[in-house]
Amino acid sequence: MPEAGWYQDPHNPNQQRYWDGQTWTEHTHDAPFSIPSAPQPDYGPGYVNDIGDWLGRSFKVLFANAAPVFILLLIGLIPGMLSFYLIAQAIDGVSVSLDDATFSGVSASAIVFGIAGLLVSAIASVAIGLAQSHLLHRGHLRLTTSVGPSLVAGLKGTPRYIGWSIVIGLAVVAAFIGGILIVVLGGLVHGALAVLFGIALFFAAIIGLVWLWVKASFLNVSSAVGPPGESALRESFDRSAGRFWPVFGRLLILGLIGIAVGTVISSIAAPGYLNGFEVTPDGGAALGGVPIEDLEEIVFTDLIPYDADFLVATVISSLLNGMVALFSRSGVTALYADLDGPHGHESSDVPAQTMS
Repeated sequence: MPEAGWYQDPHNPNQQRYWDGQTWTEHTHDAPFSIPSAPQPDYGPGYVNDIGDWLGRSFKVLFANAAPVFILLLIGLIPGMLSFYLIAQAIDGVSVSLDDATFSGVSASAIVFGIAGLLVSAIASVAIGLAQSHLLHRGHLRLTTSVGPSLVAGLKGTPRYIGWSIVIGLAVVAAFIGGILIVVLGGLVHGALAVLFGIALFFAAIIGLVWLWVKASFLNVSSAVGPPGESALRESFDRSAGRFWPVFGRLLILGLIGIAVGTVISSIAAPGYLNGFEVTPDGGAALGGVPIEDLEEIVFTDLIPYDADFLVATVISSLLNGMVALFSRSGVTALYADLDGPHGHESSDVPAQTMS
């Protein structure tokens, strides 16, 4: 971090503002003819902060900004509850026959309600996630954080994130179809060739998906804080350039922590979702005390009640899983800052060494 002292005011180049070593103060005065600049950090091409330091800062920044990030988490529950209502309307009266697997009670309005609920949930999840990334990114740069500007940044970045996500999804599907065609063509030549192509494409798919996971891992942050006129996907790809394995290792750590904690949360919240499902002494399944094989049909509102207990279980598990996701998001934003990612308009808000 830069030492305490007078630097050019990032909001007014005609005056100086005092940097106390941690943040900008309210003390200003007219700028002299020569204004000292904060020393620039010297990042080598393979620079990545120590894992212990990175994890420590991920927790520290998250706790330091606990109030605004929790407010964002609560705001995210509002569209979640709307989605809850829409999907409840969609499944109301819908049942499936266990004899011939036919559905009854499905209507056009139910389909519309269901699709609307899923869209509301998905778009809101993206917008809130981007807002959290924006706020945490500012926290890692030791800038002032607040809910309002981060929400605006999240909403602005949502089309970028969704657009690039669709592009990535289409590319993966196209590659998958291309791989199947190669195997099929190989099979037309010789059966053994199809097997060899299949094995090679299997390993190629694993390597490709891992590579894409690492390269696109910063898309959430870059969509929220990157310069508006530049490609968020390219920025995400550039962050791990020459540092693939250090980034992979840190993302793997975040993923393992998320899986471990998420499993515990799911096991605790599961009774609120099961709604009468139980395992019989002989290892079979029963619903409401009636063995599944004795049921003629399952009514979706019996399977997923959407009642008060289900709502409470959903809210609690959403909050807990959201907190786990926040830690992962804080870790990714810390890594993005460590890798000297571009910050758009925010790069002028703080002396450069606050990114170290």
